[in-house]
Amino acid sequence: MITSDREVLEGLANDPEILAVLAGRNRTLARFWLTEQPDRPERSAFGVQSDQRSGVARPAGRITVINAEDDFTGMLAHLLDTLGFEVDVQPWQALHQGGPDLADLVVLGPGPGDPTDLSDPRMLALHGLAKARLAAASPTLGICLGHQILSVALGLRVDRLPTPDQGRQTGIDLFGSPYRVGFYNSYVALAPEHATPGLTFSVDERGERVLAVRGERVTGLQFHPESVLTTAGLEILGIELARLRPRG
Repeated sequence: MITSDREVLEGLANDPEILAVLAGRNRTLARFWLTEQPDRPERSAFGVQSDQRSGVARPAGRITVINAEDDFTGMLAHLLDTLGFEVDVQPWQALHQGGPDLADLVVLGPGPGDPTDLSDPRMLALHGLAKARLAAASPTLGICLGHQILSVALGLRVDRLPTPDQGRQTGIDLFGSPYRVGFYNSYVALAPEHATPGLTFSVDERGERVLAVRGERVTGLQFHPESVLTTAGLEILGIELARLRPRG
């Protein structure tokens, strides 16, 4: 009896041992990206949605994401949409063209390159925006490159890693809560030697590298909450954006 390729594939797809291996592989990945997602719920009268999976209040409103040339930006925008935001993605070049109409909340997105290289027009534009946002106390979230740009604006030193930290999942203490997150970076902000008024840091186990920073109207995350390697990225974003969202 000759077995067709389709029959072989169907047999493999239903093999208990293969299914067990696949389930084990997915156990440490974000469930958000592995399950069918419902349609975006309507906003409540108060502009806040309840995420029944995580119990996190969902802030709503308009948010601007600055695309710093990273494919992760699309995934990030999808998470923000899921949280109830009207997402406006703007290319970094728009910052050189008179500036886009920014929302109250702005996300400096991830991207490649040296965040300290001010000869790079992209970095120069991002630094200009970060400094302006901080000076105006405007709520701003930075992710990966955006976090590094904010860290420089906050007075921290940013250095190149000895070895790129690409696609690594690890457990961290994020402002007192444990999470498993995914890192994709070649540069890192270094922890200050002394306490910095108004800022709170999450650092690595050696106390040397800044994994996240919080201020009154600013948050920086070195890891990618939108990555499949960050198991509770939706929750992390919901918490930080609810904290940053202007009141009133």
